[in-house]
Amino acid sequence: MMLSGNTDELKELIQTNFNYKMTSYQSLVLTRISENCLMIDEPSKKIGIIDDRALVKQHELPNPEGNGLRSTLQVRNFIFAGFSNGILQRLDSETLEMEFQVNLHTHVFCINQLDEKHIICGQMNGWIDVVSIEDGSVLLSKELRHIAGNITMIIPTGRDKEIMLGT
Repeated sequence: MMLSGNTDELKELIQTNFNYKMTSYQSLVLTRISENCLMIDEPSKKIGIIDDRALVKQHELPNPEGNGLRSTLQVRNFIFAGFSNGILQRLDSETLEMEFQVNLHTHVFCINQLDEKHIICGQMNGWIDVVSIEDGSVLLSKELRHIAGNITMIIPTGRDKEIMLGT
């Protein structure tokens, strides 16, 4: 396609392609897993790996027990995926093979890295879990329902092991 330099033509081309891509992949969860690939949740309750420029599906993974992907985090060469049934999986970022699975309490809304060895998962009804990156052991599990509702966001403050919770 040759563009004439007409700004209206360019504007229309950009809007048409942008709108097409946005409707093609409506997703709650997007995580960059390589230089040119994204991991997304799909309406068919599967996990899609797509090329971020062409938005072409490269690979597809099933969700555990048909539950929706709700949060992801890449740490080193691992991808942590949290699901609506409380399952947390660690995948190898190269092969996408599941290395282990941990059953947490309920819907995993968010995952963040707490330090070099641990991640923290925010869940429905105020549950938080601190999980070992290496082996998936749960080091701390606490229900904060009396002071917080659903934990939908975890933000490090910059101070050692201090976080803010979004509900």
